[in-house]
Amino acid sequence: MKTAPDPKKGRPRFPGPGSLAFRLTILYTLMSAGLILVVTGFLYSTLGRKLDREDTQFLADKVFVLRSILAKRPGDDAALHEEVDWEGAARRFTKFYVRIRDPGGRVVMESRGIPDPLRAVRFPEPIPANVLPRNSTLVRIGSDGAYRVISALAASGSGGTGRTVLEIALDQTEEESLLKSYRNTMAMALIAGILASAALGYGLTRRGMSPLTRMIASIEGIRFPHHQKHITDDGLPEELVPLIDAFNDMLDRLRESFERLSQFSADLAHELRTPINNLRGEAEVTLLRSRSDKEYRHALESGLEELGRLSRMIDSLLFLARAESDRSILNLTIFEAREEIEKIGNFFEAYVEEKGIRFEIRGSAIVQADRDLFRRAVGNVVENAVKFTPSGGTVILTLRSGSGGVEVAVADTGQGIAPKHLPKVFDRFYRADPARGHSDRGAGLGLSLVRSIMALHGGSVKIESGVGRGTEVLLRFPVAEIPSNMTQLSSFSQEPVRIDRLS
Repeated sequence: MKTAPDPKKGRPRFPGPGSLAFRLTILYTLMSAGLILVVTGFLYSTLGRKLDREDTQFLADKVFVLRSILAKRPGDDAALHEEVDWEGAARRFTKFYVRIRDPGGRVVMESRGIPDPLRAVRFPEPIPANVLPRNSTLVRIGSDGAYRVISALAASGSGGTGRTVLEIALDQTEEESLLKSYRNTMAMALIAGILASAALGYGLTRRGMSPLTRMIASIEGIRFPHHQKHITDDGLPEELVPLIDAFNDMLDRLRESFERLSQFSADLAHELRTPINNLRGEAEVTLLRSRSDKEYRHALESGLEELGRLSRMIDSLLFLARAESDRSILNLTIFEAREEIEKIGNFFEAYVEEKGIRFEIRGSAIVQADRDLFRRAVGNVVENAVKFTPSGGTVILTLRSGSGGVEVAVADTGQGIAPKHLPKVFDRFYRADPARGHSDRGAGLGLSLVRSIMALHGGSVKIESGVGRGTEVLLRFPVAEIPSNMTQLSSFSQEPVRIDRLS
């Protein structure tokens, strides 16, 4: 038989924009690109500052040499001409140009081959003759290049009274070319680094997420309800251990829910089958031959009894479904609990007298609850207590108020419940003694209803029992916000009331 194609098989291997691998790859790439950009920018800036410093030192050396010639050999034009003219022309890569002006601004001497654009450049204000240059100025002349220039005064003449102006310009063509080449190299390195970081980040991300892939494979192999294994954390990073533990806990809850649902379905089918089979059998037997009116009436009464049982069962199941889905709306009121409990006692008065047991109500309390649901919860507990208490026994219902809320305790001297049954008595359709349950025509939903009602009120229910020593069920309702006019309980006595003696 052909199976439907798995849509997961057609997914691309490269992650999409919404995937964790894609996001981690992008973040890793951006981080690496930022780091490379900072490093390359720092290196470029360092190289530029170093070249500028070296050029400034070169210009300062020239100023020092020219000042020395002018100071020590003021009339030696040959030495000055050699330094100004021939020294710069002899250099191939480091080209510099010198121009000497007299105090009146007239050009006395200049290097051969000074570019015309440089002649028009306005040099900065000259520094004093006794100060060694420490800074220079970069001047760009359009597309004709750039020059680092400096201007300084030099003492000349007898006694050093003259003020000669020295203007020196250093061609920056080689430095500009070097920096441009360095920028291009850094740009290519940046692009290559980004691409390499993206590829490496993707590979590392995929490798780092391989434990998730193994975990997904384990999860895909889970098949309820028969799968009993947990996902192990062997070889997985410790960051995934809490996730695995939480998932295993979820598996346990799901498995328990599946088991409860399966058991509930089986129990429901069993419970519905009995009255339906009774109805069908009664109808088939009745229709085998003609019957008298009395016999038809008896058959209808029997069928009506089974239909009533089905109706009560369906009502209980609907209430449980509404309670668990939080669709039930509580009509909370504040009332005297003893009044409602005495009404419950009066309802069971005939049953209590028939069985010959003693029923007592002790204490009094004000409770905040849904009055109808309160009666239903307490009534179900009282019904079980009376049902399973033998003749001559006692059922005591006690009301207590405290800081923890209002407690309604129902204790009996019946046969008790074995410890193995106690954890399950609140499950639907559960009976500690199935034969006894069928004989009493119960569906096993009474205590389930009690638990749901208490959960709706934000309260709790607890049961304690032992074989041969009776059972006690404790219903605890939350603390009520009682108005001041209801604090006095004068209308109800605190003395015990014997229900079997009420008229």
